[in-house]
Amino acid sequence: MRVQPINYQKTNLRKRRNHSSSEFSGPIILGILLLLLPALALFGIVNLRVAYNQEADRLNRIKTETSGKLHQLDRELELLRVEKEKFSRWPHIQRKIVQFGLALRPADYRQVKILPMQKRSVTPVQTEMAAKENTSNNASKHN
Repeated sequence: MRVQPINYQKTNLRKRRNHSSSEFSGPIILGILLLLLPALALFGIVNLRVAYNQEADRLNRIKTETSGKLHQLDRELELLRVEKEKFSRWPHIQRKIVQFGLALRPADYRQVKILPMQKRSVTPVQTEMAAKENTSNNASKHN
């Protein structure tokens, strides 16, 4: 068996090391980056889509709960209107007068004031003006 002499020259070893490492590392790193960047982009897109779907589902649940509460409140409001109408009718009021023994009588003629109204439509401004005229006329009559 024949043994080759070892070449201990430093310059040749450095050149070989530098040459061989740059020769292989460039394409390897480029290949890794070319595979890694699209994978990271795909992961980010999938992650955003999942987060969007979760938020949409959460908001739909809140909307459903709120619309159910709103429907319930609408039904309660309608029931309260019906109950108010029932309690505002004269037969109910008459029963309560009898039940509590209220001695109601017609109003005294001095308690009733009849306001003159014209047949045409009256605006609020005209009503205020007429009230001022009545008060000034009443004040001049009493003096």
